[in-house]
Amino acid sequence: MLLLSFSLLVKFEISDIREDFDQLSSSVLMHVNDRTRIYEASLEGFASYIAATPQVNLDNVRRYAQLIRKQFPYIYMMELSQRVTPAERTGLVRRMRTAGYADFEIHTFGYESDRKRHPVAEGVTTYPVVFIEPELPEAMDVLGLDLATTSATLDETVKRSMRAGRQMASRPFDMMEGGRSYLMFQPVVSQHQIEQATDVLSEPYYALMVVETKTLLPHWVQQREGLKASVWYRGVLPEQDQLLTSAQYENHDEFWLSWLFPTFEKSLQVNSGSQPFLLKIHYEVCWRDVDMMEIGIFSIMVIVTFLLASWFSIILYRKRVEQLTAHETLFNMANFDALTGLPNKNLLMDRVEQAIRHARRSNLRVALLYMDLDRFKAVNDNHGHKVGDLLLKRVVERIAVIVRSHDTLARLHGDEFVVLMSEVKHRRDVERLAGKIKALFNTSFTVYEESMMLDVSIGIALYPDDGMSGPVLLNLSDKRMYEDKRTGQELPAGGVDEVEEPI
Repeated sequence: MLLLSFSLLVKFEISDIREDFDQLSSSVLMHVNDRTRIYEASLEGFASYIAATPQVNLDNVRRYAQLIRKQFPYIYMMELSQRVTPAERTGLVRRMRTAGYADFEIHTFGYESDRKRHPVAEGVTTYPVVFIEPELPEAMDVLGLDLATTSATLDETVKRSMRAGRQMASRPFDMMEGGRSYLMFQPVVSQHQIEQATDVLSEPYYALMVVETKTLLPHWVQQREGLKASVWYRGVLPEQDQLLTSAQYENHDEFWLSWLFPTFEKSLQVNSGSQPFLLKIHYEVCWRDVDMMEIGIFSIMVIVTFLLASWFSIILYRKRVEQLTAHETLFNMANFDALTGLPNKNLLMDRVEQAIRHARRSNLRVALLYMDLDRFKAVNDNHGHKVGDLLLKRVVERIAVIVRSHDTLARLHGDEFVVLMSEVKHRRDVERLAGKIKALFNTSFTVYEESMMLDVSIGIALYPDDGMSGPVLLNLSDKRMYEDKRTGQELPAGGVDEVEEPI
């Protein structure tokens, strides 16, 4: 009950928690949108700076790139890639080596295979990287990297950017120096022919930005229990989506009673023209989202209510038990003998009528054996009623052993008993039972270490031979019992005049 009540309390607060989740999702989306806009604006400015300069000095390009990275330190790297025809290839390699890059060569890199450098075949147009900022030692192999042959993903992005004439973002990939990132391409359209000098580049070329995917999400996502955020690169089809980055709280372990709390999920489109990203937010509601003070007050109210309900339930239960006990007592008093525990005349006659109805349907007989104990009155007179009562119990114990389980042994009153035999096929079965009962009295009964002898007189009446109802059969068996008492022999069922059944 307490868990159910608490569950209801949680349900009441779901709307408030949902609002918090919506605000949380909006905050994460705002951060992702801000980062993508900064990346777009920075790359646009970088490309515009190069395009607006008739003659671009590499030192000036580097200083501008450094200014951008100083203002936005989470930008991993700025790069330039030049379109180089087969005729221009030798000249470019010579200029780059003269500029201080002695090992420069146009090469490819096995991102999807062995992750090693490989030379690019002669006679093809290439798009090598000719400038990087910063020049990290672990990233120097990027210089000369041909974007067209290194990766089908990068080649596809270069071509899409060329056709569209605007920024494009590549699918995510693992960098040479480690970490996951994606490239942003911006075509640079120059108005002037750049002089062929050792420190200048010829057009056409592309401004590039390397973005570490982990910078897309705010750092506080990992500090919020139950929160998981992920950014995906959207493909043409949902199954083509690729994970860029994800972040979640590392020590979220409140799994017990998690069924009480819902899980919220939301997918949000990132507002970027060049970066087709999708933000997914997953939030598991848990204990920290519920007001503990409110829980305490509510729990006390529930416990008090539960105790009051339990108290009333106990009172009602006791009254019900008393009613059932009283009803059972009344039923037993009305249907069972207090001394022997046997059915009394009231219950006996009810069972007789049931047995007759069954016999009528199944074409069988019902028999009543009316018994009266001889010399029992003398025991009561000489030894008292206490001894007489014990003697009656001894008699019942003996007779009960030979009576069938589906038959009934009843006490009418005093020393008179009746055996109801149902489903009787032959009269001799009844006479055989009567003989067994008489034989039981050939052995004395012991009460308080004193032996006592009794006899029994038995009268028999059968349905439908002797009567069609219980009262008729009982009266007839009673008369035959007295005749047996007078003669000392069992009276045949037809030995006296048949009693007419009352109309």
